[in-house]
Amino acid sequence: LDETFDACEDVEFNYRVEKAGFKAYTSPSLTVRYYPRESLRALFNQMARYGKGRCKFIKKHPGAFTLEVLVPPLFAAGILVTVLAWLLAFASGAFLWLALALTALYCLYGALVTGESLRISMRNGLKYLKHLPFVILAVHAGLGWGFLKEAVAGGK
Repeated sequence: LDETFDACEDVEFNYRVEKAGFKAYTSPSLTVRYYPRESLRALFNQMARYGKGRCKFIKKHPGAFTLEVLVPPLFAAGILVTVLAWLLAFASGAFLWLALALTALYCLYGALVTGESLRISMRNGLKYLKHLPFVILAVHAGLGWGFLKEAVAGGK
């Protein structure tokens, strides 16, 4: 186990096990207790740690890189670029096309998240519908922010 990892150490360990030609098994008789975070901020911070760990993992094992790894950081960076594009559009009229395009993309994301939240809530109880979109957003934005922060700051 690489003790320099604050998160994603299990992924890193399993990757090394697989690369060494071994297999890891989990017993169905094991019990795992999970305590969900008590606020969206705490969930966002947890996901940011996971995103940071995923970035460290990719830095250590570039061969494990896939395009899917870039989705959360691109999501988070896109939010920042959208805000910047709108600021520039209001200030100078430039980049209005970019601001509109990115806003449309995030509206599509919002519609997909709302649809998925509705689907999950229909199966598990409508009481979850008012929370799920924000939980999903916190997960996606947190993973992306943590990855970006580690990629830029390098753990500083």
